[in-house]
Amino acid sequence: MKINTSLFKIEIEWLLLTTIIVSIFSYKVKNYLSNYFICYIFILFHEMAHMFIGTILGAKVSNLKLSLAGVNVSFDKNIKNLDISKFKKIFIYLAGPVSNFILASVFNNIKIVYEINIFLGILNLIPIYPLDGYNILKIINSNCNNKVQKIIFILFIIISMIQIMLYKMFSFALFTLYLFLLSKMNKKCLNLS
Repeated sequence: MKINTSLFKIEIEWLLLTTIIVSIFSYKVKNYLSNYFICYIFILFHEMAHMFIGTILGAKVSNLKLSLAGVNVSFDKNIKNLDISKFKKIFIYLAGPVSNFILASVFNNIKIVYEINIFLGILNLIPIYPLDGYNILKIINSNCNNKVQKIIFILFIIISMIQIMLYKMFSFALFTLYLFLLSKMNKKCLNLS
């Protein structure tokens, strides 16, 4: 579903919309997905911080996409191609993680809110595509090769294996696979264009 506003276009994935509607009418689904929706609100807040700071610094928002996999803000021009200083570009990317740290400090007495926001803030500073840390690293060093990203992927794989062996949990492995696939898809898109 697409909604055109005077400022930007909002795109809502049908699967997300269906999930929200089902959770409204189903107590079991609502309970099962409650933590997901809590995280989703903080991810939305994170992306809104990118929008807010980007708009203040001269970037024009073109699209806000809400999907089951997350939230994404698109600007008319890629932030890296904006005619503003490197410091301002980095500030736009830092706005998201900083917003999570601010939420964590404001709600430090609510454990789940604090922990989720600290996690999201730190996570987004990791230099792996499409996270903010990757984009910041690219702005600081445009000739940066993917060695850092490869090292981090290896570290994530090791952490995933430890988590699976010790705790029989696959969440970090799935997250690593998700980031790896996004990274590969990005390379294919860059090669096609």
